[in-house]
Amino acid sequence: MKKLFALFVIAFLSVGTLGAIPALLPAATADNHNGAFNGAFEDLGRCLQSQGKNKTLDVFYLIDESGSLKATDPKDDRADILSSSLQQLASFKNDVTVNYSVAFFAHTYSVWQPWRTVNKGGIVPEAARLNAEVRDRKNGQLTDWLQGINGAIDELNAQHSRTNGCSTLIWLTDGGIQLTTTEKTADAIVSLCSNRFDVLRKNGVTVLGILLKNEDALARLTQEEQEGQAFLMSLMGPMVTGNGTQSDGKDLTCGTYPVPKNYRQGALFVASDPKELAFEFLKLPPRIEGCANVEKFGRGEDEFEIENGISEFQIVTTARDWRLEDPKGKSLYASSKGIRVFETAGAAQIKVGTNSSGRGKWKFNGNGGDSVLFYCSGLDIRIDPGTQFISGKAGILSGKVVSQSTGLPADLTKYDSNHPITVELISGGKSGAKKEADQSNPASFMLQKFTPGTGSAEAEVRITLYLKTKSGIELAPVSISQKIDVRLLSNYPTLKNEPIVLSDLNKKLGPATGTVEFLGPKNTDGKICIDDDAKPVVIEDKYSRADSYEVSVSGVDADGCLPIRQGEVASLKLNVDNSVTAESDVILGIPISYFSDAEPGKNFTLNAETWLHTGTVGPKGLVRTILLILGTLLPLVLIYLLNWFVTKLNVGSQLKRNVYNVKVNPDGGFTAPDGSKLISEDLDFKGMQQMGDVRTFTDHGFNFKAKVSKLVFPGPWYEVAAQDGNRVITLAHAVPRMKKHFESGKIAPTSDDLAKIWVLQIPDSELAKFDRNTAVSGKLVIFKRANSRETDQYQKVFQSVTHTPGIWPAITRLAEVVKAESLVKKSEGGKFNRPGSGKTDGKGDDPKGGGGGGVKPPKRGPRPGEGGGTTPTSGVARVRPGTRPSGTSSTSSTTSTPIRPGTSSPTSAPSPTSTPTPSIRPGTGDKPKRI
Repeated sequence: MKKLFALFVIAFLSVGTLGAIPALLPAATADNHNGAFNGAFEDLGRCLQSQGKNKTLDVFYLIDESGSLKATDPKDDRADILSSSLQQLASFKNDVTVNYSVAFFAHTYSVWQPWRTVNKGGIVPEAARLNAEVRDRKNGQLTDWLQGINGAIDELNAQHSRTNGCSTLIWLTDGGIQLTTTEKTADAIVSLCSNRFDVLRKNGVTVLGILLKNEDALARLTQEEQEGQAFLMSLMGPMVTGNGTQSDGKDLTCGTYPVPKNYRQGALFVASDPKELAFEFLKLPPRIEGCANVEKFGRGEDEFEIENGISEFQIVTTARDWRLEDPKGKSLYASSKGIRVFETAGAAQIKVGTNSSGRGKWKFNGNGGDSVLFYCSGLDIRIDPGTQFISGKAGILSGKVVSQSTGLPADLTKYDSNHPITVELISGGKSGAKKEADQSNPASFMLQKFTPGTGSAEAEVRITLYLKTKSGIELAPVSISQKIDVRLLSNYPTLKNEPIVLSDLNKKLGPATGTVEFLGPKNTDGKICIDDDAKPVVIEDKYSRADSYEVSVSGVDADGCLPIRQGEVASLKLNVDNSVTAESDVILGIPISYFSDAEPGKNFTLNAETWLHTGTVGPKGLVRTILLILGTLLPLVLIYLLNWFVTKLNVGSQLKRNVYNVKVNPDGGFTAPDGSKLISEDLDFKGMQQMGDVRTFTDHGFNFKAKVSKLVFPGPWYEVAAQDGNRVITLAHAVPRMKKHFESGKIAPTSDDLAKIWVLQIPDSELAKFDRNTAVSGKLVIFKRANSRETDQYQKVFQSVTHTPGIWPAITRLAEVVKAESLVKKSEGGKFNRPGSGKTDGKGDDPKGGGGGGVKPPKRGPRPGEGGGTTPTSGVARVRPGTRPSGTSSTSSTTSTPIRPGTSSPTSAPSPTSTPTPSIRPGTGDKPKRI
């Protein structure tokens, strides 16, 4: 199709003559009034509204400087119009930051003004510089659209990566495309139509094409020249909007059409004189700001009604000697108080803010010219914190309709009672079914359990408020959109149980509290963060007291974050308070942010559904509390008994064991006690007595145990205890909540299957005289289940154990523990205190932190790249290769079985944790990639 189109263009251009003056065709002006034209401004307005309180608009001017301008614009009126449009950029509201850049093109392309932020106080001299530059730029030899558009794409992409703003291209030309040869011109047309403008639309750039048509210049061309120019200029419409009619009446589509919903639409202005062009430019701000065009105005009707809910009206006119008459019959002019007027090239933009005194019938009178009226609602949509959309993840969508001027909730009772708010999923460039959100006073909306689909990586959610005045006049929809992040959810922590159930909130018992557990990512480490200052979303409450809810958490670091290791469980304590006392079942959405080490710089925030009951303590409350405690404790006891019954060691059949007396060298290698090579024979592995699953198992002085936590919900664990006067090493994985339990080395973690266990035991006497450069004596025990189909099975397990990395660092750490214990015992008469815990006799077996009475080893100095700090460390800090150390704090406690609001849930204190190292908080925000 591209080749056929190119051949057609070449054939057409070969017949028609490209004149020395590429003037303008008498292009159809229908593009000024079609749906795509209005859609371009809806897209741009939606983009700005979607940015919330701090909006950014990036405007790139691409200006033709070909020599034909001497004929098509002999008075250089375009200079006044463009400089005036630059001044208009300073008229946007204070919550919009506007950046602009200017480039010129003809036979070459160059950026004249690099990106610059509009300063309202300094825009006048900047506009004057642009005016003078445009007047001088009219000596180009050709009209190379392709070169100019390529330059614009590069500049807008670079600026978007810096600001993530709403991108707009204002492309002004006075004539058709013209390169050095017909073939080059045809190839450029194909590239622009099939690719370049489609890239702009896909990248979210609103293209506003400005075609300055000069009938007098066109009339001076020959008939063939006019036909050639008519064809070339008719291509501009399809390029900008995606579809249009060529000069020969044939339909032409450029790029993907219909324009996908997640692309930006474009608009083409065709102006025959400077006044008409100025008229179109002055209509840009109200369209971008989401004001509605009142179609009946300017068709002989000079009266219009300002109703409640219209915050401002704007009139753009080319009429001379105009005047306004307010509802009281007072005449108003450009110099009147309360009227803002901007004039350029014979056109004027009139802005009038309305209040209670401005309600009623107004009249506009002007001599000649065209006039357009716009009604502005002055409303924005704000999405509540914690409302982000993740592909395939259910969330709570909620927000408010607010006034642009104050940021406060809007009064929607001013409008027609039918003002739906719809939620629409845009996926693959197509709209899904619209869902209507529930609304509540004063201007809140909510859609629960909203789950975006997983079908497209470029999907977005579009939220739109449809408004009419009480008399039925349709106002411009207020619309925002938010991109859907496609994330690998297995890389992120997850909430273990939802809803979160808290205890009762009342004045005498204090805030509602509860323990929240999170599961670590499946593929990496991560963390969750809760902002204490974030206000929860009220999903259900009998009383209006949303602003007085306070959220606090404990068990997190200074940034309010909880690091979670891969596949592990961590918990925190959540508290919710409210100074307003009232009896009610309450459901809140608590914003929780999720981070992943696998995707640095990215995160997402979702509202976690949280249940509680608020009220005062009384007889009913006490009875309910007693029943709740009984109803909760009984299941917990049953769960504990069940765990105790099923948690056992697997001994089974064909289990064999070998015992070696060894020396461990500083390089981690094993030798015989005399330093010779350690030899393992298959016959040395002795058969063990066959038996079923057991809770304890004793062999060769080692006592193996299956353990169950009294806190019920934390999982069981398995351990081996050393003989008195010894320490044991297994290097088996231990969850963070158990690390202190195994810190002393008198107990070590193991597997539930004895066939997978090996144990290295070292006497305290060896560790007391430890030297980093001297071998240490000990006893190595290896278990193996016989498998007749496995060759060299005993040699394989022997080699695997004796070459396991990390044994020497573990011995070094235990030597420090033994020495520290010895020093403390001497100073305290045989007893010692472990820093960070109560006194113990060193023989405890407490899974909540006893761990045999060991002490924290002395703090080492910082290694290169770690910096200083005074926080003591626990054991050996685990640092992932290629990453900086991060916090590893984890906690563990219980969560009650989810209970409907109106009940309370007893909470258990979280297990003691090791002192966390400072965590590194990933950056936020991830700007979309652009082509």
